[in-house]
Amino acid sequence: MDLNERCQLLPILTTRKVEWTPLERKGNCLTLPMPLYDGETREWIHKFYELKLLVKDCTEKYRKLDLVNLDNFTRDEILAFFTFCITKERFFDGLIAGHLENGNIEALGNRLNNITKIKNKIFKKTN
Repeated sequence: MDLNERCQLLPILTTRKVEWTPLERKGNCLTLPMPLYDGETREWIHKFYELKLLVKDCTEKYRKLDLVNLDNFTRDEILAFFTFCITKERFFDGLIAGHLENGNIEALGNRLNNITKIKNKIFKKTN
């Protein structure tokens, strides 16, 4: 299965509000809030890994992205964006949550789906 076909199997996450755990103080310890991702979001992350869509050097590629013009992202830029969000979540709690809530993940999921669908049709017609 080629990369475009694998991209087609990635579900599109719709924009949603993400709940957070509360800030807790227990003695001298403070537990910071963490996002509570629903099953659909956790499955999307799992599917991204399962489909082997991870991009190398995603941090460098992410820094070069113009997050204002999502409509111009290429397939590889979208995969770099998703890879960055998923892999950096452990260092930046809520990175995925922010992009889920502002609609970036849904918009880029739709764009990825459209781009790879078109590329698959063109490829199949030429072969």
